[in-house]
Amino acid sequence: MIRLFFRYRAMGRPMRVVVGTFLLGFGGLIAVIAGQDAWRGWRASSWPTVQGVIADSRLVETGGRRPSAEARVEYAYIVAGRHFTSRRVDFGILGGRSRAEDLVARYPPGGRATVHYDPGDPALAVLDAGAPWQSVLLAAVGAGVAAWGVWGLVLACRPAQGLPPGPVAS
Repeated sequence: MIRLFFRYRAMGRPMRVVVGTFLLGFGGLIAVIAGQDAWRGWRASSWPTVQGVIADSRLVETGGRRPSAEARVEYAYIVAGRHFTSRRVDFGILGGRSRAEDLVARYPPGGRATVHYDPGDPALAVLDAGAPWQSVLLAAVGAGVAAWGVWGLVLACRPAQGLPPGPVAS
């Protein structure tokens, strides 16, 4: 990526358009996905709360090339006399074994927890409200990559210095 940055000015116009479009699309997608999670987490901090009960909390091993684990935390809560269950702990998108172990320790089965629920849709709930720093950081990085793509497209589309902008009509 750094090598691309330093070689960017030496690229031809068509390649600048391709690279700029890719960076704009890729960075924009990351910014939108992570930004949406950060926005939801921030909004959830103003939702009403009720006390819930942790029904299940355990580590689930995940396979793949790099084995890890994720936390499965299920909780039950009551809003306006209706019973709900949910598994959403937060609106974060990053995890890992140590984070999963922390969540399982923090929310043991049978324990009580404060549940933030969406007043428009009480089935949407979360335990840890607030914008996760990982989502905010990832959204900012994505926006930076998208801005880099826009910069590349601007460089690709402006006329070369010292040359007329196009054919001269007579």
